[in-house]
Order: sequence, then C-alpha cells, then structure tokens
Amino acid sequence: YISALDYISDSFAKDSHTKASNLLGSLNFKREEMYRKISDLSGGQKAKLFFAKMNLDKAEVLILDEPTRNFSPTSQPKVRQLFENYPGALLTVLHDVNYLRQVCQKIYRLDAHGKKYIAWTHTV
Repeated sequence: YISALDYISDSFAKDSHTKASNLLGSLNFKREEMYRKISDLSGGQKAKLFFAKMNLDKAEVLILDEPTRNFSPTSQPKVRQLFENYPGALLTVLHDVNYLRQVCQKIYRLDAHGKKYIAWTHTV
C-alpha cells in the first residue's frame, strides 16, 4: 500500500519526507493520517492530497467541479490558499463565493438564456 506521505514525498528531490510532512501538516493532516493508506482517507483528505500533488508536479491546467465542497470549514482557507498560489491555469465550476473572491481572476456567469458575461474580476 502507499501512504499519503509516500505519495507526496516522491515529488521532492531531497529531504522528501520532511518537506512532504510539512506540506501535509499545513493542509491539516494529523501525523497518523499521513501514514494511512490513501484508500483509508476521507474524501476531503484525498482531494487535498491530490491538489497538493498536482501543485508539486506543476500540472499546467486543472479542471475542477466544486473543489471546496468536501472540505471542512477549517480546511477550506488552506485549500483556497493552495489554489490561489497555483502556478497553472484553473477552470473551476462552483458556488463558493469565498473561493471566487480569493482565487479567481475572471468570473463568468450564465444567465437564464445561457449567455456568458463577466460578473467580476479579481487581479492578483
């Protein structure tokens, strides 16, 4: 089996376990959760682990559907910060106003007729 810590560690060149455990800790993983099998993690923990891995691996584009939906209220600020600092492009469909304000640079809405318009922009 592969643990959350092992999954993240291979993205770091040296001192991998220390850097990986620091990253997971910053995402509210408890020490024992870092050593759990990925299949035994909650949905929110799996999502945070995936997003952290995609960030570390420098994926250029992420397409996300309601990315903050399964996170606890205490984890959501950390997740938004992870996305806010994401170096690639994010295409996100969601209703989380805090995420929109903190993370998004351009926001498009569909009106009743399906027409797109820019609702609000945020420059980082």
